[in-house]
Amino acid sequence: MIFINTVTGEKLLSDHSTMDELESLLDPAVFFRVNRQHLVHIKSVARMKPTHKGLNVQLKPPYTLELELSREKVTAFKQWLG
Repeated sequence: MIFINTVTGEKLLSDHSTMDELESLLDPAVFFRVNRQHLVHIKSVARMKPTHKGLNVQLKPPYTLELELSREKVTAFKQWLG
């Protein structure tokens, strides 16, 4: 199952069966797939912290998640942020 968390705190069940399918429908200018489980909106990124594995991305409230990005995705992520 794929859930979509909104900035208003809603947790919605997606009709899409895979993250790849959902990702293909979203605008890559504003959504980035940080790992196998998470797609983030550009406005939800609060800060980044380098780690030995790559990069940790902290999201803005109401989210308290810190998402791990692999080394392979760090350059693309930074370019995406501008």
